[in-house]
Amino acid sequence: MNGAASNTNLLSRAYAAYFRSGAVDLPSNGSDEIVFGGKTYVVLRNVHGILAIYRLLKCGQLRRLRCYPAGLDKAVKALA
Repeated sequence: MNGAASNTNLLSRAYAAYFRSGAVDLPSNGSDEIVFGGKTYVVLRNVHGILAIYRLLKCGQLRRLRCYPAGLDKAVKALA
C-alpha cells in the first residue's frame, strides 16, 4: 500500500470515529496524518483549531487522545 492510500484510509477512519463520538463540528481539508516521535497521529482540525487527535496503535486501531504531548501540539501548529 502506498503512502497516499494509507493516508486517505487513516483519515477516513479518523473521520468515522470522530462522527461516531457524536461530534458536530466539521473537520476541514487541513486535517492530516503526521509522524511525531516515531508514532503516527491523525489530526482533525478546522478553522477554529484542533478538533481531535488520534494515534495509530501497533495493532492498527486508532485511539483518540484526550491529552497529548506538548511537542506534538507544537508540531501540529507548525504544519497549519
